Amino acid sequence: VYRMLLRVVGLFFLVLWLNHVLCCCWCWIGTNAPSDTGIRWTHALGPGEKPYEHSNELFLYFTAFHWSMAQLTLGAIEVTATNTSERSFSILLALCGLLFSSTLVSSLSATMIDFQMRMSSTHHKIRTLRNFLKQNKVDGNLSHRVMQQAEKRVSNREKLTDEDVPALLILSASLRVELRYAIFKPHIVRHPIFRLWDNLSGNTVQHLCSDDGCQTPAVNFDFLHVSDDLFVAGGQSQTMYFLISGRLLYRQDPESSPVAATRKSEVEEGDFLCEAGLWAYWTHVGSAQALQPCQVMSITAAGVMSSMAKHTLIKDIVTEYASQFYGRIVSACPPSSDFPSDLEVSFTDFGELVASMEHRLQVIIAEDALATQTYHPVPLSLTYAREGVQVTKSPWIKVRSKHHKEVSKDSLQDEVRRGEATIVLNGYGEVQRVVSLVAFEVTRGRGSTEIFAQLGKIEEGVIVAGCTLPGARMQRGELPLDAANRILSDRLWPLENVRIRRLEREVEFQDGEDFPLRKQYLRTLVYVTLSEDVQAPTLRASVTDALDVPLKEVYVFRGGKTALYAWITRSQLQHYKTPEGEQQLSAWLSLLKSDAPDASDNLNLGLEELLQG
Repeated sequence: VYRMLLRVVGLFFLVLWLNHVLCCCWCWIGTNAPSDTGIRWTHALGPGEKPYEHSNELFLYFTAFHWSMAQLTLGAIEVTATNTSERSFSILLALCGLLFSSTLVSSLSATMIDFQMRMSSTHHKIRTLRNFLKQNKVDGNLSHRVMQQAEKRVSNREKLTDEDVPALLILSASLRVELRYAIFKPHIVRHPIFRLWDNLSGNTVQHLCSDDGCQTPAVNFDFLHVSDDLFVAGGQSQTMYFLISGRLLYRQDPESSPVAATRKSEVEEGDFLCEAGLWAYWTHVGSAQALQPCQVMSITAAGVMSSMAKHTLIKDIVTEYASQFYGRIVSACPPSSDFPSDLEVSFTDFGELVASMEHRLQVIIAEDALATQTYHPVPLSLTYAREGVQVTKSPWIKVRSKHHKEVSKDSLQDEVRRGEATIVLNGYGEVQRVVSLVAFEVTRGRGSTEIFAQLGKIEEGVIVAGCTLPGARMQRGELPLDAANRILSDRLWPLENVRIRRLEREVEFQDGEDFPLRKQYLRTLVYVTLSEDVQAPTLRASVTDALDVPLKEVYVFRGGKTALYAWITRSQLQHYKTPEGEQQLSAWLSLLKSDAPDASDNLNLGLEELLQG
């Protein structure tokens, strides 16, 4: 209704504007145009036997406006042409009036007929639905809700899809593929794996986006109204979704999902859903419903498999990626992680999966990422070791200057080739260096307020103070739980009879100040309960009151590099990470001595012996 009214009003104002222009031209001709008869239309007598030229300007304007309307509508008025210029203009407008009047009438008629047909179709649909509800004796409350939603949706204008544009069928196959590629590419490359596809072979992504004569293309748009379901729990799926616009509500219920209570979470624009459907036979464990009108892009597993087979390198990468993703699906369960859902499968970040791939593929992915970025000519120095603090009270605490390593494109490529770095391109086209870590929060029991922390390391006869949670980097191909068990066995073996309660993932990003490289830290925090005392040599400070450090003793672990550990509170952990706290900690470590009553005791070692051997 509103569109029809707007169109009619628009035509009305167009007619008024056109008549205004013509009446101004008629006034100018009546006052300034050359006259071969010596008279003009403004010399004619108007009301009261008074010439028009002596009338007021408003009356003269409306007289000319009336004349112009009469010419366009083939009407008549008392004003007539009195010379050749005026007669020629009148004839021209009469010819234009023939076309204008018929065009105006036909346009208004077409608008009204189109409106009536659409209203008739709408009324027919609503009337048919009402009869259907009556015949099936649907409850009045439900019937009212059905009618209300149907009336609201039938009046909405649907967005156009490929099927709504017949002209697309007359395009050549290659041009149609190029068009679909241009439409879908900005959205599909938001996933890092498909951005990698596009960098390695744009033709492969074009094939993925093409309809290829199929009834169901591999990539397509879906449009959802409010309260529409994108998918429901229990349904089978081999499709991944990308929310382009709108908001979705994802809901998991205990009846259909491995959750103790109902969970709800909103899906925002730019989020992917059901990636597991591309790499496994997936069953939805929740339902997604539209909170707003949504546009969703869907990608089918069959289309991905068909397209990747056309490029050997992409096939190798996707096969390895899918294998790593599938391994995390089947291993995702407490306590190592939550059960997989349609929104997330734990530990499937793109960079983390790349870090688990074959080294050959890691190098290819890193070189692709580095090739897309323009680097600064001056390399950035990154700190690779913590600075030791000099304390004069002990000859064993030495000064260690910061070790800088110049980082450039070539040096990064060398690190990748040696297997020392994982570099990827994220969904926004940014180069990221991925660092996967496992850290432990060890407590003595449920009511304990202290945690087991690393105070420092001994490297080449130098104590390097640094308070942090115990842990290490993950190795290629490791799952977080496997890495946790390896670190407990190799580095933290004195912690006997420990119980892993749960694992949590923390993600942190750091941007380089002078270097276009973003660091992504994937930190898996392992919560561990220790049921017995730590079986390791201990050291105590030789002067307990010399410094304001409320520590009693430290434990010496020899697993690879020698490290010093102690029980501290969380507030102390945060304090010793600051420059002031690190200096206090370094000074206190300089006072350490053997806690053994006998220096020959095999369970206790002197500080000098530790530093020397």
